[in-house]
Amino acid sequence: MTDGGFSLLTGEPLIDGSVHYRASDLERLHTDLSKGDWSSTERTRGAFCVASSSPKNHEVRLITDRLGLRGFYYMVCDEFVLFATAFRIIAALTSVRKTVDLGAVAEVATFGMPLGDRTIFLR
Repeated sequence: MTDGGFSLLTGEPLIDGSVHYRASDLERLHTDLSKGDWSSTERTRGAFCVASSSPKNHEVRLITDRLGLRGFYYMVCDEFVLFATAFRIIAALTSVRKTVDLGAVAEVATFGMPLGDRTIFLR
């Protein structure tokens, strides 16, 4: 990817067509997103997550499939952004200070998961 940016993919985006190759789907997503073209994301049919950066536009895009079948968690800090496909990865980081959201913890105890877009951390 020659624009200085990068994209990471987990899952299978299944962009239109009968033959699907993750590498070509990733390249198409990266190329289109680096141009500000979201059309390839609109033509996906699979379960996936993509993290894509564009240094030229000073952007990092975190994208998931339409239904959010693959979890994608992120944490915005003062100097960086963390992202992972499993919440336990961010929760296990001891080098990042996190504040517990007691309301979300109560929801986990009651419903088995926090509601909406909450997690057990405020930050």
